Amino acid sequence: MKVSLVLMVYLLVCGCVNATVKPGPDALAEQDQPHTIFVVSYDWHSGLVLPRAAIRETLPDLYTAFDGSRYLELGWGDAGFYQSKSFSLLKAIPALFWPTGSVIHVVGFDTHPSQRFYRHTLIPLARSEAQLAALSDYITNSLSRDSEGNLVPISQGVYRNSLFFEAKGQFHLFNTCNSWTARALQSAGHAIKPWLNITPSSVINTF
Repeated sequence: MKVSLVLMVYLLVCGCVNATVKPGPDALAEQDQPHTIFVVSYDWHSGLVLPRAAIRETLPDLYTAFDGSRYLELGWGDAGFYQSKSFSLLKAIPALFWPTGSVIHVVGFDTHPSQRFYRHTLIPLARSEAQLAALSDYITNSLSRDSEGNLVPISQGVYRNSLFFEAKGQFHLFNTCNSWTARALQSAGHAIKPWLNITPSSVINTF
């Protein structure tokens, strides 16, 4: 029973832990449209990848923070567990069964997403300018601000060019990183029901 509980917690919560990525063939380069975003899924995590230029107007401070990067990967998750260096059951159980605070992990990189995530599921999604603006607004509204209106960086991220930012919303069993991704896609005009999508496979299966 204890082993089963540990496994369930690991599978449901580890979705919000980043995996190592390595360069690979540029298979999707021809689909890199000006308004193309990407949904990335690995292990039990799903997140978004979008051109950094897409947030130039709506999130100028985040745009500036990752100066020089061509793309940004964004993922939402539990504040304690997401920032852990390794799996911690003591942090995983509260994250899953009790509402906890959240963060957004942002990674800046230059290589094409098909190279960076070649070992993982990556889906390109062409969006109109209006849909991309709606997605940018969703991301903006997911990030917390201090009393002076500034983003709230919390700590260094998983990778060299990455940061954790304080986010809005509480993480729990029915509001996971995959739920956040689903709502982001819905805001960008993708036909998806966020409340039904708490695992990465359920998000990916909507394509």
